[in-house]
Amino acid sequence: MRSNLLAWVALAFVAAGTLSCRKSAEKDAVVSSAFPATAVATIGGQEISEETLRSELRRRFGATPAEAVTLEQKLETLERLVRQEAIFAQAKASGFDQSPEMQARIKNLIIAQFREQRFTNATSVVSEQEIQTAYEASGDRFVQPASMRGAMLFIAQPANASAEKKAEARRRAESILAEARAGDAQAFAQLCVRHSDDQVTRYKGGDLGWFSRGAAAVEPALVDALEKVSKAGDFAPLIETSRGYFIARLVEIRDAARKPLAEVKELLRHQSARDKAALAERDFHAAMKHGLEIRIDQARVEQLSIPTQKSQPPRLPGVTMSDTP
Repeated sequence: MRSNLLAWVALAFVAAGTLSCRKSAEKDAVVSSAFPATAVATIGGQEISEETLRSELRRRFGATPAEAVTLEQKLETLERLVRQEAIFAQAKASGFDQSPEMQARIKNLIIAQFREQRFTNATSVVSEQEIQTAYEASGDRFVQPASMRGAMLFIAQPANASAEKKAEARRRAESILAEARAGDAQAFAQLCVRHSDDQVTRYKGGDLGWFSRGAAAVEPALVDALEKVSKAGDFAPLIETSRGYFIARLVEIRDAARKPLAEVKELLRHQSARDKAALAERDFHAAMKHGLEIRIDQARVEQLSIPTQKSQPPRLPGVTMSDTP
């Protein structure tokens, strides 16, 4: 009898153990089936997928061979993603994402991304033929006015100089002019070095560069005198001003002419590209508005008042607003 009882007891324990193992296996099966097949974690019902983790690992360890990324690095990266999702979940639960400011930011982000994907400005590429056409249609836009290049030697004279000193300065200027007329451009350059009181042009052979009537950087009397010189290389009569005497030589004359295409090509390319981009922009916005009912209350716009922004008092270094009275 006793042996039969022990047998029954043993059988009961085996049955109980089998039932317990079966329940444990069933529980594990429920948990496994409830966890998303492609997720590596869930936070408040939000999944972090395998691909999300894989993408983040590529971003962080892209230069590291895949087999060299350790389990600790994978778990650390996953923890970063979990923290981000946890913050996002709490922000949504608090309604933070529904605030007007955040909604405006989200809207602007969507607009920027949508525009980046849908609007292509490939039409702003300008062909050589388009540049040529723009050049031919430019009219007088690139026409250079008639100009001259001159050189001068300046002899300064104080405004309060006596009549005797003025006469002496004039005789000296006339003597230098006579010497200049007898020589060539190189001789005139040497005269400028020896006698000119203009430090800007003194060591450049008196060169004034190219200029035309109305040039602000050149003495008006000098421009007037050189305009009357008919041949390059000749000198104007001695020029007397309140500041002193000018000896002026006409170096070169350039008639009014259109700038060659080579000089303005890049400018035309830039402007044509800008014009085409503006046209593409206009067409893009027109396409975006197509099919949408757009109504504007102009009267309300006209009556709209803009409150004046209150100016803030200047802050002193090291003083916070709470420190001010």
